[in-house]
Parts: sequence; structure tokens; C-alpha cells
Amino acid sequence: MEDVLQSETLENFETYLQSRELSLSGFAQQQPWFVATTITTMELMYLGLSPMAGVDMHYFQRASREGKSIGALETLEFQLSLFSDLSMEEQDRFLQACLIDIDTLNEELQNMLTYWRTGQTEELVSFLNEGLAEFPALKESLLDERNRNWIADIKTYLEGDETVMVVVGAGHLVGENSVVELLEENGFTPVRWE
Repeated sequence: MEDVLQSETLENFETYLQSRELSLSGFAQQQPWFVATTITTMELMYLGLSPMAGVDMHYFQRASREGKSIGALETLEFQLSLFSDLSMEEQDRFLQACLIDIDTLNEELQNMLTYWRTGQTEELVSFLNEGLAEFPALKESLLDERNRNWIADIKTYLEGDETVMVVVGAGHLVGENSVVELLEENGFTPVRWE
């Protein structure tokens, strides 16, 4: 880590590690993007959230119990490549942004949930865009490109005879180039389910 991080990022990371009584050696061989996602997950767990209790896992487990078919719009390897393919400079900035946001993570999460639950899509779009504003390449690959890639499969599901449930993150459902907007462009009328 010391060889790839900017001095300010490294200093902030070491401060974070000290605050959590963790050692840099445990992260020494990891790429900055992986460290950023790991510490974000750890912080969410400190807030009492579990990666195994997300909406996606809920429906995955339910479908498994009920013997339903389970598919995926993309592979785990592809999802990981979205981060691992970032340049070291982008990974450094991504880690730095995560470190800066840690202190407000709970508040930001609560705001995002409130926006989503109450249908405040413009506020949610603004919130998400603010978070990705300094990472336009990541926004393009993480949201926009994936949304475009998914539309053909989602259209096939919607035009088929079977009932299919597609679970994606909230960021894929609001704003410009969202799945909802792309479905509308393809003649569908998505409706917010309450």
C-alpha cells in the first residue's frame, strides 16, 4: 500500500486504521479499491448492518427455499473488474473519498434510505451524483454502461410468459441512463411499487 498511495491518502488510511485498532500489514497486499470496499463494508457492519441481510440476499435465499430459478445479469468476476480495472490514481482517489465519507456514512445511508422509501427520486439522484461526481469513469462503468447492458435481458424477461423478478441497486433505478429511463425509451411504463 505504501508504494501505490498518495501521501495524503496513506496518512488518512493510517489514521483510520489506528482509530479501529487495525494494522496496515493486514492490507499491505491489497489494491486500494479493495481496501475501500472492505473498510466501507466494515463500517456498515459497525453500524449494525450485515452484507447477508441485503435485499438481494433476502430474495436470493427466498428463491432458493422456494425452488425457483435464479439467474444473474452479470458475473461476479465482471463486477470485481469494474473496480480492479481502475487506474491506480482513480483507486487512490476512490479510497480517499471513502475515508473522508466514513464519518458521515450513517447519516448518508439514512438519507439515501429515506429518499428511496419516500419516492424522492430527484433527491436520490442528486445524492448519488454528488457521490460519483469526481469519478465520471466509475459512474459510467458502474451504473450507465451496466444499465445499457442489462436492458436487452430485462426486455426479454418482460416480453416472456414467465413472471421474473429482477433485483438491482437503487442507483440503477433513478436518474439519467437509469434502467427505468431506458425501459421507458423502449416502450415500457415502469411503475414505482409501494
